Amino acid sequence: MKRVVLSVILVLIAVNSFAQLKVNNTPTGAAVVITQPSAVLVTWSIQSGEPNPTTVVSPEGLFVLGSEVLGQVTTSLTASVGAGGIANINETLLIPPDVSNRALKRNAATFFYRRTFQSTASGATGQSALTCRLSSSAYGNFSIAAITIFFENERGEATFIQNDPRARASAEVRYNGTGLLKAKWEVQEPNSTQYRVLQQVQYHMTYGDRIVFYTPPVPPLPTVLTGRYFLRFSIQEPVSGFELPTVSYFVRPPAEEADQKKIKLFAPLQNVRINESTSFEWKGDTAGTLIRFSVYERARFNSILSVTPSAEPQADSSDLSGSKILQNPDLFLVKGVEVITASLPVQAGRYTLKPDQWKRLKPATWYVWQVQSLDETGKVVSETELRAFQIQGK
Repeated sequence: MKRVVLSVILVLIAVNSFAQLKVNNTPTGAAVVITQPSAVLVTWSIQSGEPNPTTVVSPEGLFVLGSEVLGQVTTSLTASVGAGGIANINETLLIPPDVSNRALKRNAATFFYRRTFQSTASGATGQSALTCRLSSSAYGNFSIAAITIFFENERGEATFIQNDPRARASAEVRYNGTGLLKAKWEVQEPNSTQYRVLQQVQYHMTYGDRIVFYTPPVPPLPTVLTGRYFLRFSIQEPVSGFELPTVSYFVRPPAEEADQKKIKLFAPLQNVRINESTSFEWKGDTAGTLIRFSVYERARFNSILSVTPSAEPQADSSDLSGSKILQNPDLFLVKGVEVITASLPVQAGRYTLKPDQWKRLKPATWYVWQVQSLDETGKVVSETELRAFQIQGK
């Protein structure tokens, strides 16, 4: 009798041990940021000990600190596992900053992202966890936190005239950590359902911050066909953990009225020094109802990201790579912070800075000025090119 009982116990133990799931994850840990989202590509490896094929399911992931749940990921993960086999599941995990901040408020240097997998055949379970270490964006896991794509009007949509040589866009990328970014500008034209590559970009980014990439000035964005275009800055590496944005622009044929009603800058000329009595002048007609005169600091690459040896473009970058454009801001003018603005009657053709406006300008600093035509709602109807200037010493 004792032998029978002992045999039954041994069989139960063997079956239980055989049916267990073993779960591991790669990487085992990651540095996460408290100021912006952190993305991590996690591979879950599930080994089945069952004699028959099964399906393993993890309905949710939990951010935990001890017994406390800091947050939840509701994405379900599922995989089929052969008898005694192994299945791998990739998860692009986006760790929101509010989860990291909850851990920080509890004076914890680390917390965990845990997943439990269960076999649908036997009910056997197994779990593993990613160790999340609090860090700054400079030393966080190399990942993309946010992307904003915009045109010169600082919006996600714009209108260009057919064959416009100045059509371009920008992408502001916020990131964590240090590593090689691989991306490409892609466009979908009105007569196509597919995106085509405009430009490949490779750039070594350092110490998590933000950086702005531009579409190439030569050739500019395609505007040969009329209709709506879709544009995106597609990032292959590193992971982002969110759907990358797409913006659109519309190309219209040139109209006689538009050609006739166009404002052109007259004086001062490009790259000159001006004094307090200098007048800014322009000529032409406009279909708008209001003129806006603006002066901006000229944006420089160095004001976006300081140049260090590790921030040089890769050797295999193309001659028109976004990274090289960033390091050569003289290729075209870029608006920075607005320092002066004035609303004028549509008939106005000149403007002289007022004494208090003149005091805002600093010697040895480059500025750009522009004139825009606005309609009744404040929407930009047309705008001139940018011209750069400095002031004479005060």
